[in-house]
Amino acid sequence: MANLTRKSGVVSNNTADHRKVASLKGLKPHEFFGVVSGATGDVRCVVCGKELTDALSVERMIGPKCFGDHYEEAPALDADHFAKVAGMVVALDSRVNDSNGAIDEDVIDFILAHPNDSRAVANILVAWGSVNARKGARAKVLAITPILRELGYPTLADRLEKDRAPFHLFVEGSTVYLRASSEDARTLRRKLPWVGVKPIPCRDKGRTKYLMVPTADKAVLWAVLKHQFEGVALSIEGKGLVVLPAVTAAERDMLNKRDINNKPVVVKSAPQKVLVKRDADRLLLNSPPPWESQEASAFIEGVRAINGRRWHAQDKHWSVPRGAVQQLEDAADVAGLVLHWS
Repeated sequence: MANLTRKSGVVSNNTADHRKVASLKGLKPHEFFGVVSGATGDVRCVVCGKELTDALSVERMIGPKCFGDHYEEAPALDADHFAKVAGMVVALDSRVNDSNGAIDEDVIDFILAHPNDSRAVANILVAWGSVNARKGARAKVLAITPILRELGYPTLADRLEKDRAPFHLFVEGSTVYLRASSEDARTLRRKLPWVGVKPIPCRDKGRTKYLMVPTADKAVLWAVLKHQFEGVALSIEGKGLVVLPAVTAAERDMLNKRDINNKPVVVKSAPQKVLVKRDADRLLLNSPPPWESQEASAFIEGVRAINGRRWHAQDKHWSVPRGAVQQLEDAADVAGLVLHWS
């Protein structure tokens, strides 16, 4: 977070200054951080067209001058509400959270110094998101949107999610519009026709990155998205951010029936694990697929080639000498299994 601290108009590496400023209630967060519109994208005042960076201005989509210099309408933030917001912030503390959306500890200290000012907390988050947006850290921007919603800035959260999520979807009339990157759009334009859906690139002004699909095919589009992009974030207009779950068995059946080539949809599955426990002088093997199953047969063949292997009938598991690690790994590789050590 050192690169957020500004002294004499330039970026400073002095984090001590950052912590000191955190205790000053009167300093405007966007003045301290030197916020630019990196996180909020190209958000401009609907009246004058000036770029907006302040949380309340982005929420209203109108700047302070055009609004009349009145900022009394910031969402209220009482002690109980701030405690909930603080809990959401601390859950992303980089000192205990190593996810892609973890928040730097200096930022958390600064937020906790503003327990009565929702606008200040929102601007701190936007400033932090702005810096990370310029670095391409999209996950960090998306991580703060639930907190902004809790603070009372749903429009701002929607805008951040729309700008930064890999996919954005909305329905207008009888058409579903889906925004995707060029690479992902090519994938969808190749895959959707296999199941009888022909996506059309939208040529309207402002929508050059969107694909159009009839609402009648919305369920098919959703199933293909889940099949191709499981775990990827998608922003839905008016509903917020969702992470695409795994395709269901019913959806797989639907895609198979619609497949014009009648080829089954292959679902990626995690390799089976062989549980390996270290004993005094042996390695004890257990496997989720039963030893008599077809999945384990190739692995068992490799185990039987290891000198000193034993089958423990009472406990129904194999064991090999501790020095046979490499042979064990080779047997697992051949069988397409993964060793899980405990």
